[in-house]
Amino acid sequence: MLQAIRGRTASWIVRILFALLILSFAVWGIGDIFRGPSPDDVVAEIGDVEITARTVDELVRGRVDQLRLQFGPEFDLRTAVQLGLADGVVQNLVDRALIVQAAIDAGVTPSTALVAGEISQDPAFRSAETGRFDRQLFEQVLFANRLTEAGYVAERQRDVAGEVIQRAVTAPVAVPDALVEAMWRHRDEARVGRYLTVRADTAAVPEPDSATVDAFYEENIADYQAPEYRAFRIVRLTPELVAGEIVIPEDVLRAEYEDHRSFYVIPERRTFRQVRLPDEAAAADLAMAARTAAGGLEAAVAAADLDVRVSTLGPVTLDEVPVAGLGEAGFALDDGAIGDPVETSFGWVVLEVVAVEPGGDQPFDAVRDEIEAELKLEQAVDGLFELANVYRDAAAGGASLAEAAERLGTEAIAVASTDATGTPRDDTVAPPDIPEWPEALQSAFRLATPGETSDLIETDEGGYFVVGLDEIVERAPRPLDTVRDQVVADWRRVEARTAAEAEAQALAERVRAGQSLDALGEDREAAADASTADADPAAGEDDALGTLLEDLGAPPETTAGVVETAPILRTGDGAVRLTGTAVATLFDLATGDVSVVAAGDDWLVLTLGEVIAADARLDDAEAAARRDAVRAELRGGLAETLFSQFLAALAVETDVSIDRERIDQLYVLEP
Repeated sequence: MLQAIRGRTASWIVRILFALLILSFAVWGIGDIFRGPSPDDVVAEIGDVEITARTVDELVRGRVDQLRLQFGPEFDLRTAVQLGLADGVVQNLVDRALIVQAAIDAGVTPSTALVAGEISQDPAFRSAETGRFDRQLFEQVLFANRLTEAGYVAERQRDVAGEVIQRAVTAPVAVPDALVEAMWRHRDEARVGRYLTVRADTAAVPEPDSATVDAFYEENIADYQAPEYRAFRIVRLTPELVAGEIVIPEDVLRAEYEDHRSFYVIPERRTFRQVRLPDEAAAADLAMAARTAAGGLEAAVAAADLDVRVSTLGPVTLDEVPVAGLGEAGFALDDGAIGDPVETSFGWVVLEVVAVEPGGDQPFDAVRDEIEAELKLEQAVDGLFELANVYRDAAAGGASLAEAAERLGTEAIAVASTDATGTPRDDTVAPPDIPEWPEALQSAFRLATPGETSDLIETDEGGYFVVGLDEIVERAPRPLDTVRDQVVADWRRVEARTAAEAEAQALAERVRAGQSLDALGEDREAAADASTADADPAAGEDDALGTLLEDLGAPPETTAGVVETAPILRTGDGAVRLTGTAVATLFDLATGDVSVVAAGDDWLVLTLGEVIAADARLDDAEAAARRDAVRAELRGGLAETLFSQFLAALAVETDVSIDRERIDQLYVLEP
């Protein structure tokens, strides 16, 4: 995941997206990107333009929030800083300032009308109801962010000017036809591989003696480590903790019921039998026959000897019927009635109403407790904030987690030693069944020393929790007597893989010496058949499995003979059992060459069967489309290089300084 993010942030396209992100932050309240901060706050200077630490920090934290939505809650500020996100934000601010300055120097000044059009199309200023530019909303946003209309328009004017410069620099560049042709042919060439599989699970491996097991255990002791375990306590502050003390007057409950009466209506539910037929005439005939048949739809289907299935739908409400149009038709029928055929996207459907569960209003007394519980929880969320302040005061006064919990009228949930995945050290102990468990577990493993407590963390349900660390059990090797079976199995696997590799290398040498791969395959098949027949009279089952795998397009792993692959591209498309390494090796082979490559624990003796040129594999239309795709990619790469050189030249011409030490001071993270 981290490598993917690093790769993406290097692209000039992403730089432009960062620039747009920066603009959006300027709209939403970061108005000091190019203002005059105090010298201590300046982290970068581009000519007369200064960038503040606060601007960088707000952009970094905003970007962390966005990436957390993409990569999950484990993506935090620490991860972002380690990835160099802060440096990336600063560099993009610098690049933006350079581009804006270049636009000014070039005399690029977009008209006010053009900028006004840009602003009117901005989703931030569009009404949610009409989808059109909302002047009042525009003014509210500017006022909330202490921006004047003239100042904001001028800022947008500079941005549009910068975009003009960007488009001019990254305009389509000419890509030589010869380069496109060479790259296309290289990429779309396909190859057919031929290989023998030497399976590790058939290698004869003796039982290891105690000395061998001991030595293997010591050499690979890192593989037999018990994970780090942590014991901790969780204090939960939930709305239910406060709700019990809240009293809702009866008149408020009745008013809530009257104001939201539609919420307390039980919808009608129906159960149907249904039959789907391919044409309207057959469906109409079935419906007519079913209306006169004693057994309804099922009897009519049986009497007509139709090859269709009578299925049951329901009980469902009208909104729960999954097929458009079917629900309206079914709920218009009387109980027990059989409707006319209904055309759906799945064919013609005949419905029979089997049962009707009437709906209706629920009386106040039936839902009173439900309303009371909901209102209490709503008020409890507000009251919980005060309870959280009580905890903070207690913690600030030196109270332990248990003491603070007692003051809050709750208790600390003790969690026995558990690893980072939530697996208890004692498999007879279950983790606590609470909604906050995943977040609490992560919080416990962020704490550094026993006795430390986390901050008060708010949950999505409106509650809070805090975690206190009791004990850390460090990673340590598991005793040999508890993992001996695993050690022996691992030793046998390594020995079998080594033996299989040696056999594969010996076969490859025989091919290099002039023996054909097919002849080797025939010898191995004959030996495998003889061995199988001696060991298992029902050897034909393996042959059936091999045939099935071939039918599915996968090479049969049970065969000892030569397997020929389908045409494979350099990207690996078309490969079934070949790994990425094997595919790369195939494209390095010349005709007559042989190589030994790993396939999990097995080994492949691989040769090149056939080279299929790109123009022989694709028709004219496909080839033209592939050439166009290659040309577009090359054009984008050349544009990226050109844009990077342009930015570098601007930086040389402009006095640019970046205070890396000040940036590092923003994110001095605790270990």
